[in-house]
Amino acid sequence: MATDGKVIIKKEAFRNMITHVLRFGSEALENSVEVMGVCMGKKASSGKDIEVINAIPLTHGPQVENDFSPEDFESFAKIDEQYRKKDLSVVGWYHSHPNEGLFFSDFDKSNHLYYQKKQTPHGFGIVFDHALMGKEGSLGFKIFRLTDFKEGANSECEEVEYEIEVPNTLDYFSWAKKFVEDSQKKAPLLIKEIDEFVGPKPSELQEIPIAPEDMAEAAEEDYSEMAPIFSGFQQGAASFSELFMGYFITQLSKWTKDINEGTLNGSEYLRNTLFQMKDSIAFSMSKVEKWFDNNLDENIETFKESVLHM
Repeated sequence: MATDGKVIIKKEAFRNMITHVLRFGSEALENSVEVMGVCMGKKASSGKDIEVINAIPLTHGPQVENDFSPEDFESFAKIDEQYRKKDLSVVGWYHSHPNEGLFFSDFDKSNHLYYQKKQTPHGFGIVFDHALMGKEGSLGFKIFRLTDFKEGANSECEEVEYEIEVPNTLDYFSWAKKFVEDSQKKAPLLIKEIDEFVGPKPSELQEIPIAPEDMAEAAEEDYSEMAPIFSGFQQGAASFSELFMGYFITQLSKWTKDINEGTLNGSEYLRNTLFQMKDSIAFSMSKVEKWFDNNLDENIETFKESVLHM
C-alpha cells in the first residue's frame, strides 16, 4: 500500500464517477464498455493528501484501453483551463475495466504518465469494475500510482489509500437518497460526457445535484433510444446502492455513536457541574446563616445595653 498521501474523494465527484461507470457497465447491458474521465482537485491542507472535488466524464468505448488520442489531450487542456479559475487542476483520472478486474494494464501505465510525472508526482488513476461491486464488501474500484514514474511504463504499480467523504452533515444522506431515487426513474437523468454537452460549459453542468432548470430541460429530451442503457443503469445502481447504503449506514452509525458519546459526556459534565453548584450553594448558605446568627447575637446585646441606659 502506498504511503505517500491518500486520495480523499468528495461525494459529488464519487457520484459522477459511479454514475458514468454504471451508465455503460452493468450485468443488464448486452455489452458493457469502458469509460474514462478526469479528476479535478487540489492538495489537502495536510500537504500530502489529494482532494478530488469533481470528476468529469470524457468518453466511453474500447478506445479507452488504447493510448490517449490527440482529442483526449485537447479535452484535458480545455478542462484544466476552465477549472484553473476555481483553483482546481487535473489531479488524476479514472476509467473502467468491465468484468476484467482492478489493475493497471500496459496501456494504462503509459497513459498514466500524463498524470504522474515530475511536476505532479502524486497523480493517481482510479480503476472501476462494476462486476466487483458488492463482492467481499468492495465498492468496485481501486486507486493506483506508479511506484517510480521515472521508469515509465516499466514501473510497478502500488495501491493508494483512499477515503470517501464521510458524513458531517445530513447532505451526505441526501446525496445517497438522490442516487437511489435516480435509479428508480423510468428514464433516469444519466450523466453526460463532454461531447454530449450543448450550451453551457461542462464546468457549469457537472455540479451535483442537478439544478431544477437543467432537470426540466432534460425531461423534454427523447430517451427512447437509451432504454437499454437506462435499464442497465437501474440494475447496476440498485446493486451499488444496496452496497453503498450498507457502507453509509456503517458510517452513519459511527457518526451517531460519536454524537451519543458526546451527548453522554456532556450530560455527565452537566450533572457534575450541577452537583458542584449545589455543594457550593449549600456551603455559601451555611456561611450566610452563621454570619446572620453572629450578627443577631451582637445586635441583641447592643439593644439590651441601650435599654438599661435609658
